Amino acid sequence: MTGTRADWGLLRPVVSALTSAPDIEPVLAVTGQHLAPGNALPDAKQIDHRIDMGISDDDSAAALGIAMGRGVAGMAAVLEADRPDLMLVL
Repeated sequence: MTGTRADWGLLRPVVSALTSAPDIEPVLAVTGQHLAPGNALPDAKQIDHRIDMGISDDDSAAALGIAMGRGVAGMAAVLEADRPDLMLVL
């Protein structure tokens, strides 16, 4: 799970190592900043899930709370769909 360039920079080598492991099937879910125009992950080989939090220019407490709720609901859907043994979040 990655949502910003900052955490992707730290997760990228971990995802690369997991992808190389013969007995691990990594699944990549992206959200937040990665879904904004011009902020794609050009070095991600495969994005399995995109979780749209509906982030806008409105940075009010209510708008951010609603976006976080959408993010949590999206993560729950990913966990239900893929049933991973482990979820790595920074």
